[in-house]
Amino acid sequence: MDNDEQLETDCEISEDMLERETGDDPDKLSRYNSNLTPSVIFKIYINKSSEYHISNLIYLLKLFLSRNHQTHYEQFGILQASVKIDNKNYDIQLETVRDHSFGVHREWRQFKRYGLHFFSTQKGDRFSLGQICLPINFSRLTVGYIYLAKDKKIYSVQDCDLELYQHGHFGTPPRDYAFSFTAGNKKYVVKVNVIDSPYFYISKDWEAKIFESLCEFEVNGVKGWGAAEWQYRNIEGKTVMDYSENVR
Repeated sequence: MDNDEQLETDCEISEDMLERETGDDPDKLSRYNSNLTPSVIFKIYINKSSEYHISNLIYLLKLFLSRNHQTHYEQFGILQASVKIDNKNYDIQLETVRDHSFGVHREWRQFKRYGLHFFSTQKGDRFSLGQICLPINFSRLTVGYIYLAKDKKIYSVQDCDLELYQHGHFGTPPRDYAFSFTAGNKKYVVKVNVIDSPYFYISKDWEAKIFESLCEFEVNGVKGWGAAEWQYRNIEGKTVMDYSENVR
């Protein structure tokens, strides 16, 4: 048997797992813990030739939940404000998203990479989706959901072909790219054009480098706007300042 041969485990999905009612409130909090579909949670690739990986699967999952569990919330909304520039007032209204994670601790050294996208479209639909690579627990985790204004429902992402190794693998996020995903049994094609992409280092020893990219989006031909957040593991820590001239 070829060592590269893999087994993909999956499970059946019922309709109530794929959608959630939000009523008239598109800004309802979304909790990742209850918003992932079974097909996303259990798409775990294990080597057929290694009984070790199979026998330790449950142990690893328990270890992840008990020691590294993070509860994550997200909420889309509207920011209304008045800005004064050169003694002239401007009333602004911006579509925004806020999120918060909490748990025992957040160990940035464990994150190798992730790519997350948050955006809205002209139709009033809102999207949150991406891929996370946390090698101590999983090589790839698909996360996300969409809110469809016409349905007034949230649909969890069922699958996504955004592969981290295909986009900015060597430390620089892509600036013009596309990917597709499925939610609510419907396929969406997303095009992304980055306008600006500042970055910063995070955590005590600068274990992670994060790019916050302001972007133009297009989803199945409908224009949108929002942001993409790309994270990379920074193994050099603060010594990166010794040779970097572009830290912002």
